[in-house]
Amino acid sequence: RALLTLPRSAVPAGQSCVQHLSAGAALGTSAKDIADPKAFLSHSASRQNAIGRSTNSNTVAWAKPALRQDCVICDRHPAHLEPVLSSHLWPGQGQELGGSNNLSLLSLGNAFGGLLGKAGAAVNNAMGHGSDEPALDPVVAYPRGAHRATVVWMHGLGDDGPGAYEGLSDVVEAFPHVKFIFPTAPSRPIQMLLGMSKRGWFDIKAIDFEENKEDREGIETSAGIVHDLFAAENQAGMPFHKLFVGGFSQGGAVAMYSGLTFRHNIGGVICCSSYVPMQDTVQDHLGGRRASSVPPIFYGHGKQDMLIPFHYAERSVEFLRQFTNAVTFRDYEGGHTITDLEARHLVDWLEQHLPS
Repeated sequence: RALLTLPRSAVPAGQSCVQHLSAGAALGTSAKDIADPKAFLSHSASRQNAIGRSTNSNTVAWAKPALRQDCVICDRHPAHLEPVLSSHLWPGQGQELGGSNNLSLLSLGNAFGGLLGKAGAAVNNAMGHGSDEPALDPVVAYPRGAHRATVVWMHGLGDDGPGAYEGLSDVVEAFPHVKFIFPTAPSRPIQMLLGMSKRGWFDIKAIDFEENKEDREGIETSAGIVHDLFAAENQAGMPFHKLFVGGFSQGGAVAMYSGLTFRHNIGGVICCSSYVPMQDTVQDHLGGRRASSVPPIFYGHGKQDMLIPFHYAERSVEFLRQFTNAVTFRDYEGGHTITDLEARHLVDWLEQHLPS
């Protein structure tokens, strides 16, 4: 179920996919209910049926719809996709995504592989390494108007795509012409947490991040997810130099590794409260490249970070500057978090590096 965040303006009354449900009037909910910015989705015990709920309708169960090519939303996706409302948000909380942008939510049930080709299958199948619960399909914030660039954002340990979207919503809202993709990792046992299962891109064996203790297979597999997303975006018409990858904490490590080892030059890499993993492999990839071919990097880290201590950031930046001078390193008063100031600096950096 790939969650899509769409501008409210993209769901005009009378043209919503809601009106095209094969169950028809039996559902008893109009397009206005879904276009309403106060509409939200609640958790369903069954992942086969989602439950839709809004402020101006009773709770109803949704069936799979029949796709109509004259739908303003359907026209944006391949004809074989089957939109359904999502069963995965914050269970019972009635929260909504979108803030001042009044975003509506739709889901493309079990169809992310169709939307992004190989990438969707990679998220749910390639992550079999060490995982005990499958990944959820990504949250996608689609651009309004011209599509200038795409940013793939990787969440931290224990988080998920919806949570990462919410945490980065101010940055997303600052770039209405940029597509943001927020994948969700599978749940896996984490050795550092005595085997407790958390959603994560790779296992963490120790807090010291020594290379001989790194989950190299997990990092490689997760980097492959990013690379597949890049390939899918490029196949859809987006040049590689307009693709960016970023992440927070564990996601920042995956972003750094995937961005620096990708075979094509991308637009940039964003690393927040993290480090450069598998530096021997990164060095092998960057050692023979011209500095101008290494993507620009934004690196932000809290000086009081107790989870990934600040000196790991300093060492990572020193390592990176062997290969490129295009490293923007910012330190912040605070711990393991993205501060408001860091978010503003990130917006400034993206404005500088996004293609016109």
